[in-house]
Amino acid sequence: MKGSNDLILNEATMIEAIQFWLDSRMVPPVPKVTGVKAKADGYSSTFTIALNADAEQTEIK
Repeated sequence: MKGSNDLILNEATMIEAIQFWLDSRMVPPVPKVTGVKAKADGYSSTFTIALNADAEQTEIK
């Protein structure tokens, strides 16, 4: 890629990306990512990541 580009991700891709990151950084048992919600206000954007410790994800897919 050259120049300035935008990468637009849907909720399913964000869930997969966050799960991959958690799997690579945490020691099992790793919680399962169950949802991602974006919130933008006038100054910044934030994400709420829903995790479920009871539905452990212990292997990288």
